[in-house]
Amino acid sequence: MKIICMIAVLGLGSLFSGCASTKSISPAERATVKSVSLNPVVPMPAEVYYFSQAQALAGGLAGPIGGAIGAAGESENQKAFTAILERSGLDMPKELSASFAAKLKQKGVVVSEHPAGNQFELQVRLIGLAVPNGFYSSLRPVLVVVAILKDSSGKVIFQNNASCMNLSSKTNRHTLEKYQANPELLAEEYRAAINAVADDLVKDFMAGASTADPAQS
Repeated sequence: MKIICMIAVLGLGSLFSGCASTKSISPAERATVKSVSLNPVVPMPAEVYYFSQAQALAGGLAGPIGGAIGAAGESENQKAFTAILERSGLDMPKELSASFAAKLKQKGVVVSEHPAGNQFELQVRLIGLAVPNGFYSSLRPVLVVVAILKDSSGKVIFQNNASCMNLSSKTNRHTLEKYQANPELLAEEYRAAINAVADDLVKDFMAGASTADPAQS
């Protein structure tokens, strides 16, 4: 498993704002979309993200090189996070799709269980745990999701991304040990993150707006 090294104090979301292109949809175009379906396949990242207090301190004290050194010992924590996630019983693709579909329905969009002319594809670009900065040892779940809407010809008519990051107030912080002792706690926090991300994506789609910088989420 590869190690991802980033500087938490910069706001993780800002580092992903350029990871996925966006395509806004005008209110007029949005009004023509009466029904959609969801692609049942939700791609997940090949590697999980973990940013600890040690990494934050190393990065703050010695810059990117120090951050890289701090990252060298995080492989075991990444494995621990993956084990907790598996024990939590959280089905990320299923719960993300369900939340996204429910919010579309609340806005009056018909969501078909069968392939429709317009189909949404959801992609999870980032999943893991991160401290807000070097002053804390407790971690928040981090999540970046991309939503892509294609018409019957396969043309992308809307694409956007949303995130719930280490500086967000929408989730709570807990130590790795607390997550290990109670894996359901991780599932609970991720459900809050899923709800926040799905809500942002649907609001953007309904407004015909492009996404804000994920660092602000």
